[in-house]
Amino acid sequence: MFLALQIERPGDLGAALAALAPQLRLQGAEASAVGAGWLEEGGPLLAKRPGQHGPVDLAHDSRGARSQSFLLFAAPPGGSAAFGEERTPPIRWRRWLLGGEGSEPSPHAARQRALDRLPEFLRRQIPGDGMLPLACLLFLDALRSAGRLDGAADSGAAASTLSAAARDLWSVEGSADFTLAAAGDFGLAVARGTRPAFWRRLAAPAPPGAALRGVAVCDAPLDPSAWTEIPERACLEVDRALEPRVHAPPAA
Repeated sequence: MFLALQIERPGDLGAALAALAPQLRLQGAEASAVGAGWLEEGGPLLAKRPGQHGPVDLAHDSRGARSQSFLLFAAPPGGSAAFGEERTPPIRWRRWLLGGEGSEPSPHAARQRALDRLPEFLRRQIPGDGMLPLACLLFLDALRSAGRLDGAADSGAAASTLSAAARDLWSVEGSADFTLAAAGDFGLAVARGTRPAFWRRLAAPAPPGAALRGVAVCDAPLDPSAWTEIPERACLEVDRALEPRVHAPPAA
């Protein structure tokens, strides 16, 4: 399960998570690994832990972060998704924060060809052979080609690049059973495959009395009817002005 959040003011993150907690199956869920990430002035920060330390707690797992952008991923208990720093999302690279979830792929020739096309310096920076590392590498390579690796991308460009990386991953893996998220100076983008993903605006009181504004994206709301589903294989972008835009899925 995952949560991606873009809010107006960094100091409101705790209030936003408190408002969201009763609405999400993620809160209190058992997990084999939990990873959170957020953006501060010095760059992306990460907090990861084994699931054996307790169920997901949005307030605790955010570690008091102050940020406009926040990602949290919880791997389901059991299976092959045991805790590990490298394989537990999110992943950071320069000013970018990247995360995702999906089935574990099996090595095959198309995957190796995709890796072989990537610059060596990127492969060294993001190790691992799972679906998420490959997705991140495809995204970063597309940014590199566009001259945006330093984080200088507007929300439309970042969302388009994430969509392109998702399409490349579908092609390489032969499956769209995953969700990808990217946060940066531009805001937030989430590309959905075949796994459901939903978004909604946040509006709640926030101390000291100002309105809390933001947009949340998740895969498991307690009441899906209160959220808007992202179309299959589409990408949602949320810029720093908190304007959500859905990029339609590619034509068949």
